[in-house]
Amino acid sequence: LTQNRLNYGIIMHDILRNIKYKSDQNNAILEMISEGRINESDRVIIENEMDKFWALPFVDGWFHENQTVLNEATILTPTGEMYRPDRVSIKDKSAVIVDYKFGYVEQNSYLKQVKAYHNLISDMGFDVRSFLCYVTLGKVVEVQV
Repeated sequence: LTQNRLNYGIIMHDILRNIKYKSDQNNAILEMISEGRINESDRVIIENEMDKFWALPFVDGWFHENQTVLNEATILTPTGEMYRPDRVSIKDKSAVIVDYKFGYVEQNSYLKQVKAYHNLISDMGFDVRSFLCYVTLGKVVEVQV
């Protein structure tokens, strides 16, 4: 896990996909162990990484249990295009979009991607806030549309 940054990103992304609420973290990690994708020493590393993740700005609010969570749900447009934001949390007519990145570089293409998600969900009638979460960099960027 620690030797391979790409594998790390995939593992962390999969763990976050399996976490709707903060209380789901342990089960998401145990599932990775039972699938043989990580071992016990990886677990310690991942738990430390998750501790850093939870400490980032905004993150705690994304995982409150009083909302509907859609992890990697596909949005199909009328023209047949498909979009898949990492996380959309909905409460009443408000939505929060989060896209996770695990590299060391912030890219404009990521902003364009999240703006597209933002516009799609806004067009559905939601009041939307959108974020890019650079997990490895320890940075959260609110995307302005």
